[in-house]
Amino acid sequence: DNDNDRNVLVNVLNQVYGKGRAKPMIFTSKFLQQRHKIIKPAELKTVLDLVDIVGTEDQKTVVFNFLVDVKQVEAVVVVETQTEAKNLTTFAQNVPKGLGYCITMDWYKFIPPTHNGSYRSYYVQKKNGVGLLNTSMRTKLEEKK
Repeated sequence: DNDNDRNVLVNVLNQVYGKGRAKPMIFTSKFLQQRHKIIKPAELKTVLDLVDIVGTEDQKTVVFNFLVDVKQVEAVVVVETQTEAKNLTTFAQNVPKGLGYCITMDWYKFIPPTHNGSYRSYYVQKKNGVGLLNTSMRTKLEEKK
């Protein structure tokens, strides 16, 4: 049962980190036998294209579904330049279906306009250390060419 597993993990983290300190997030979900059906922006490279998921097929499915559910990586488009990102995100009529936002190689995030928000862009502070998706985007793009 996911809730029992979550409670056990919370207790372990409380013992390790103490009750007052920040702890890693816990995600619980039903394990599905199939990968989620996704809509990817056509002809564009997304973070999902850059992630190498290792493990058994069942494990790969679980990780894939987590990345889609929690990080929405199928909608994050990686482009070389800010000009490319601006062309894809500045005007609603130019935004490809399925595009959530663009990330450039120099770590700028471009978010297209929505019915309740304007186009915007800002610098993304790179995280140091080991993390779920911490890697060099340029390296991953080169590997996938």
